[in-house]
Amino acid sequence: MGVFERFRARHKTTCSPEIVDSRDYVVPFAVDTLETVPQGFGDRDLGPFHRGLFLPRSEPDHFGRSSYPPRLLLLTDSTLVILTHSSSGIPPDEIGLSSIDSLETGNMLLAGWTEIRFGKTGKRLDYNTRCFPPIEDFLRALRQGAFPAARTTSDTTGHFGDEFEDVKFSRAGDREIDPGEQVALSFFSLPRHRVSRRWLVHRETWDPGDLIACTDRRLIWITDRYRGLRELYGRVTRSVRIRHVQGVSIEGFQQAVAIGIRLLDRRWSITVDRELEAAAGAFAKALTRAIKSQS
Repeated sequence: MGVFERFRARHKTTCSPEIVDSRDYVVPFAVDTLETVPQGFGDRDLGPFHRGLFLPRSEPDHFGRSSYPPRLLLLTDSTLVILTHSSSGIPPDEIGLSSIDSLETGNMLLAGWTEIRFGKTGKRLDYNTRCFPPIEDFLRALRQGAFPAARTTSDTTGHFGDEFEDVKFSRAGDREIDPGEQVALSFFSLPRHRVSRRWLVHRETWDPGDLIACTDRRLIWITDRYRGLRELYGRVTRSVRIRHVQGVSIEGFQQAVAIGIRLLDRRWSITVDRELEAAAGAFAKALTRAIKSQS
């Protein structure tokens, strides 16, 4: 028996992955079969699923407390199942994919979240993004299940606003559009650098950037606006079913205009520079036509 074989034989009990408490895991990972379900979730009666994702608990504080426990997300053909570690005592959540109205995903450095809205309620999942590919793959499958292609597509197409000269937004848009998804309309407002001087005070600020896209599946808004400010190393992406868009309008301010998108239970307000007013107005009219054709 070689050195490594003797080492494994001597430590096979302590090194066995079956006895590792999933509360000790620190990175997300894909769960593809029942055999790979982590400890703390296998005691439940789990049905068949075609994609799963483990999300670890938050970093414990000095007292060993975490703001959220480990969770397991399972995706079936019609349902998203959210399981929480058995030690938490939290019952499972089952969300029908056809009932999902909108999704919001965001990441700020290593902090990430997904908010799922269905009916008049919602579910928010916070997680770390140390290992993002499994999360990205799961979210892609969730979007494809929640936002099927429309039966009728719009003949209205075109791009409005700034050109895609920003690497961050170009990559974000490419990664958000799923295989087979067709973009009909888009509007882009570049992040803008502002320099002002008052008396002896020199001030530099950045206006956030915004990308709106209407596809054959959903309406998408990608922005690096977070709590009113631009986040250089973060972004927020929102998606909503086309049929839930109730109206599109343009509102004017002193130095800016806003594209207002009214949804069933809330409103998106996308503020852009005044120089894009004509492009924003043309986009709002085109988007209104596209929504009517898909309703």
